[in-house]
Order: sequence, then structure tokens, then C-alpha cells
Amino acid sequence: MVNLLSDNPAVAQVPATVTVPSGSTLGTFTITTLATATDTVVKIHAKRGTADLFKNLTVKGVTFTLTASPNSVIGGAQNITGTIHLALPAPAGGVQVSFTSTVPAAASVPSSPVTVPAGVKDFNFTIVTNQVAATQNVTITGQTQPGTTATVIVQIRAISLASLVITPTYVKGGSFIHIQVTLDAPAPAGGANVTLSSSNTAVINPPGIFIAATQTQSAVITVPVGRVNRTLAVTITGSYNGRQIAQTVTVYR
Repeated sequence: MVNLLSDNPAVAQVPATVTVPSGSTLGTFTITTLATATDTVVKIHAKRGTADLFKNLTVKGVTFTLTASPNSVIGGAQNITGTIHLALPAPAGGVQVSFTSTVPAAASVPSSPVTVPAGVKDFNFTIVTNQVAATQNVTITGQTQPGTTATVIVQIRAISLASLVITPTYVKGGSFIHIQVTLDAPAPAGGANVTLSSSNTAVINPPGIFIAATQTQSAVITVPVGRVNRTLAVTITGSYNGRQIAQTVTVYR
């Protein structure tokens, strides 16, 4: 009979003894491991008389993955919910996860480690987004101590043009049309200049539209329509932050 001992039974447990059968030189036993927040080295002792031998057993920390919902948003218009998914419920004392962002100006993460409480497998945290001039793909990395990491990629989109509406779309030359442009999020600080162009500036020559930050997402202008001697189709194109939307107006005599 050989006595057994673990120097950290909260992580690795052994039976009190193991019996080496008569006529054999080997005795086997089971080591029961428990969840641990970090990689932990446990000494397993085998004692008989004055002999005390040991082996180190490394119990790996709880592994995890990260997800984000939604994983593509307009910067500054909506934040993202990140979720830590532990492979096993967090052990006593919980699991601390710290975060980094490859582009913190676009998507920032908690500055202090987040603790997943004991017994919990899934835990949420907030990724705060900010307005960007151009769409950014940002990698969010979570890390336990020491060394267990997981990543998730989120897309932070720039505000762009959502719609362009012209009324009426069938109009008599010499009258007016109304052009409304709408962004897919409230205008940024300083406002948004939406450029407008026409396929026939002699008939319709619209100026750009400025959407002030205080006007939220939309603005409307009234544009005169020149007289024509025959029915013409004129295409009006709006452009903002790399996105274009076109609508056609039919002008008749």
C-alpha cells in the first residue's frame, strides 16, 4: 500500500492510497482534476516509509472563445455586446479576462479585467464603438493569465448614404422637384455634406445637401427643373462617404 498526496487538492485530487497487487511492480490510480482559472502545476506525491517521490501535473486553465453581437455596426451609432464562452463553468474565485483592441479609436474594450463569476460559463461585456471616417475591421483579443487567448473580429462601419428620394419623379419642365437624402445614422459632429450630380445639368442642376448634426439623419432641398422641348430622363446621383445612390426623373414638355 502506497500513500498518495496532492499539494493542491482544489485543482487535482487523488485517493488516499493505492495498492500495488502482489507479484506486480505497478499500481494505478485516478487523478480527478477540477476547473482552474489559470494553468496550475500540482505536485502528486507517492509515499511509503521514508520514500517520497513526486511528479508534477499541469492542469490547464479553463479555455474560452469570444463572440460579438452584432459583429458589424455603424461606429458611434451602436455598441457591441461581446460574450466570453468558457469551456467549463468558472471555478471558485471566477476567471479574469483582460481585453485589447487593435483599433481602440474605433472599438474600445474594458480597461480593467472582466471577471466571470464562479459557476458561470457565458458572460457579457461591452465593446464601445466610435465614429470612423472609413470602415475598420477590428480584432478584439481576450486573455486569461497566463496565456490563454481568444479573438473575435468586429466591423466598424462609417456613416454612409441610406436613401435618396425624389418627388415627383414625373415632372413638367419649368416646375420643381424635391430631393431628400437620408443617412444610415445621425449625422456626425460637424454635419455631413452629401454631393449631388445630374446627368443633364441644363435641365436639373442640384446643389449638394448639408445635413447638420442637429438635423439627425435627413435633409430636403427644392430644385428647379428647366423647360424641355421633348421628354427627357435625367438621373440624379447622391454620394456620401463612398456610397452612391441614383434615381431617375422624367421631365416632359
